[in-house]
Amino acid sequence: MLRYTFGVLKTVINPLSWNAHFESFAVHARSLYEFLTDGGDSRNFMAKHFGVAAAKKTDMSGTINRMNEQVMHLTKNRFSENEMKVTLSDAGRVARWIEEKISAFAKALKEPYSNVWNEEAATPPDPGALLVQTTQGPPSASSLPQVVGSNTTSSSSVTYTISTKD
Repeated sequence: MLRYTFGVLKTVINPLSWNAHFESFAVHARSLYEFLTDGGDSRNFMAKHFGVAAAKKTDMSGTINRMNEQVMHLTKNRFSENEMKVTLSDAGRVARWIEEKISAFAKALKEPYSNVWNEEAATPPDPGALLVQTTQGPPSASSLPQVVGSNTTSSSSVTYTISTKD
């Protein structure tokens, strides 16, 4: 979802849609950041649980924390000044950092985990693709839609269609 939502952020103009995708990006970025840096709590899996050393937090923690403050509507620390808000450029730095660390994580995996790592499953379709649900039942986080064509009406407007079999 991180890859998909970041791809959509680069194409969406509608402010409400952009905010919804940005929030999704921020949630997934924080989750992956905590996984890769062993920053979560004992209820969550971390890189160390797979025999891989944690990534160093470096200067990414400030951006991750600002992103969290920006999207969490019930926090007392939510930003109102534009200069404090995380931008698309900042999101790009976060996405590149996560991609780099995920790649290193995957290369460091040993048996039995290395045999089940599937990079292709995490590679989303183009944001302009027409998606059709190919499994029965309602769409879910684990359902993999099939790309059947492009439904992009212009460079600034993307429409997605998901259908399910009854």
